[in-house]
Amino acid sequence: MVEISEIEQGIEDMLTRYNASQRIVRRQEIMINRQAREIMRHRRSDAIDVAMDFLNNQSDAAEVVEEIRQAVDHEAIYKLAWNWLDNRADADCDQDGFIPNSEMIVMSEMQEIMKGGPGL
Repeated sequence: MVEISEIEQGIEDMLTRYNASQRIVRRQEIMINRQAREIMRHRRSDAIDVAMDFLNNQSDAAEVVEEIRQAVDHEAIYKLAWNWLDNRADADCDQDGFIPNSEMIVMSEMQEIMKGGPGL
């Protein structure tokens, strides 16, 4: 006959193993989240580079370029560049269809980079 103490010990052992496996899973989740944040940071940086290459060649972008130089983090820089482009993005339509302006093209490139699209 099985003693109650043996059953209790078995339950305690199972809980110990379960808790250990949960700690391992949590550490793996933390590591995956760190890697994902790092990937997004690199993508955002690449997207910012594309935007800045464009903005530095626009005579009417001097104000936003200065704001970007004063910004402290990549997210703020990305938003400043994105908003400037978005306010100027436009497209025409002719007999061949949709024709995006250069700001819209840059925004598309930034989106592709953030999604991990072609060329990455």
